[in-house]
Amino acid sequence: YQRWLPLAFLVLTIVSGVIAATIQPNLALSWRDHRIALSVCLLAFTGCALGIAWVARRNGADDRIGFGLTLAMMLSGVVAVGLSFFPYVVPFRITLWQAASGPSTLVFLLIGALVVTPVILTYSAFAYRVFRGRTPAEGWY
Repeated sequence: YQRWLPLAFLVLTIVSGVIAATIQPNLALSWRDHRIALSVCLLAFTGCALGIAWVARRNGADDRIGFGLTLAMMLSGVVAVGLSFFPYVVPFRITLWQAASGPSTLVFLLIGALVVTPVILTYSAFAYRVFRGRTPAEGWY
């Protein structure tokens, strides 16, 4: 059963890409514009999926490897979706530049982000430091 899992996932990935390209003609045109980058994302996605299946089959494998591969797989999928619709914010109707606000609004938002982001990161680091080591590895029962 587990032997066929990587092959099944690879086939499902390819079939879903072909279905998406045939259903949405504008998406197929967008894919032609970003052919190389989307091919790299597809290879990364498929490679990570095969790696996850390989790690899952190994008994005693390090969970961090599977977690890292899962993060890489999700990141490659998000990048592929972003490239598929770039530069559109509303797919194939409103571009990023048409949806952007005026310069004064963007400067205001930038200043706000520069102030709030370090506060959030500092609080997250503090909370992690406070609760580090408090939860047993086997979890709560």
